[in-house]
Amino acid sequence: MYSTALIIIIGIALALSLFPFSVFAADTFFDKLNKVIKGMDMNPIDPNNAQSTLGGYLGTILAALLSFLGVIFMLLSIYAGFLWMTARGNDDQVRKAQKILQTSITGLVIVALAYGITRLVDSLVGGLFK
Repeated sequence: MYSTALIIIIGIALALSLFPFSVFAADTFFDKLNKVIKGMDMNPIDPNNAQSTLGGYLGTILAALLSFLGVIFMLLSIYAGFLWMTARGNDDQVRKAQKILQTSITGLVIVALAYGITRLVDSLVGGLFK
């Protein structure tokens, strides 16, 4: 009985530690976003300023998309590794894990090449994303 209650309390504590809690900071959302964009050498976004460039918005969207695809690659790699580690000699599961890993690496290479081509075209056209 004691060990079951302890496990439940520890489980609840771990579950609560995974929930995001609001933090009241001095910076607004756009201030933080501008700091990130300036660190990435892009134009800042100002919602009150109509002079924000199309390139700045496109660059922000491109960076967010690439970040999202990187997270997907990481999750697929972790899933494939988990499948492979828990195969216990099951060749079908090992092949499935290898196939997931191969396709996710292929996707990552395609995304990296697309990013490189986009940057190359951008530098040749005249710096739309700067």
